[in-house]
Amino acid sequence: RAAFAAVLFTPSMALKDRLLQEGLKLSQNAAVQKLLADERFMKLVVLAMSWAGSVNAALIVNPTGGFGAPCGSCNPGGSTFGWAFTVISAITVDGLGVWDFGGDGIGPEVSAGLWIDGGALLASAVISSSSTLEFSNSVGGWRYEDIVELVLEPGNYVLGSTHYPNTPSANVNPQFTTIAGVTFTESRHDEFFSEGFVRPDNTFPIIGFGANLRLADNGEIPSPATLPLLGLGLAALGFNRRKRYRPR
Repeated sequence: RAAFAAVLFTPSMALKDRLLQEGLKLSQNAAVQKLLADERFMKLVVLAMSWAGSVNAALIVNPTGGFGAPCGSCNPGGSTFGWAFTVISAITVDGLGVWDFGGDGIGPEVSAGLWIDGGALLASAVISSSSTLEFSNSVGGWRYEDIVELVLEPGNYVLGSTHYPNTPSANVNPQFTTIAGVTFTESRHDEFFSEGFVRPDNTFPIIGFGANLRLADNGEIPSPATLPLLGLGLAALGFNRRKRYRPR
């Protein structure tokens, strides 16, 4: 799926043109024309392209490894943990998420937020086990909710989310990379593990990622009219490649 999405949604112009050319050739076939005229087939094509395009969300931090640790010291009403970061060049975000260890649900609903470091709340969302799951390089993934598209100008910011006793809602001590233009500063927690959803302002000695941000997709998305041709072109290239390398 990931390779399929990469070809269809981030192709070079040369590759995109070739796919369209191959698709046009196939579209001249009478049987293919009948298929393209089928409204149900067209709906399936658009649905498949949308599904493929959401396989790998672009996140501002991508952890590898790590483990899920229950928050034994958290208050029953939730304690806020997070991490601070610096934006060097402007980025646009459109989703807030929290870590779901194992990808099997996060337990109680979790509040996640983005603040100016030491300042105002910029965006927040309530995340649940039914929120959209985006898989990760680690064992689990991120449960996301959409937020209003937001441009983060160069400056200092902090992400945070509520954590509850015995619920592993953070990826602890992973290897990690951030996207270009963003640098990790430190892990944070709220003051004296206070109860509730607040900006985490205090340095925490253990690296953990409970909250994350999803980058807005500003790439070019193929129009619905060209999706079937791109799909046919990809199928044609795959078929030709299979014929070329078939054992004799």
